[in-house]
Amino acid sequence: FIMYSWSIAFLIGIIAHTLYIICDFNSTYLPLHYDDPPYRLMILGLHGFSHVLSSTQEFLFAVDRAVASSYPLRYHDDTMSVKALFLGETLSV
Repeated sequence: FIMYSWSIAFLIGIIAHTLYIICDFNSTYLPLHYDDPPYRLMILGLHGFSHVLSSTQEFLFAVDRAVASSYPLRYHDDTMSVKALFLGETLSV
C-alpha cells in the first residue's frame, strides 16, 4: 500500500512539475514580473503537496523496515505491522 501511494504521489509531482514548465512557457513568465497566473499557483501547491506526501511515504518505508528488523517475530506474526502502517498512512495524509 505504501509503495502504491508513494508511486502515485511521485507521479503527481512529475505531472505537476511538467505543468509548471508548460505554464511558464505559455504565459511568457519572466522573473522580473511579479504577475503570476492563478493556475500557476495552484500547480505550485499541487507540486508541493505531492512532494511532501512522497517524502512522508519514503520515511514510512524506512520506519517500517526498521521496526520489522528490530522485532521480526512480533512484527510479522502479530497485527503490529497493520497498526503501524495504518497509523503512518493516517498521519501522512
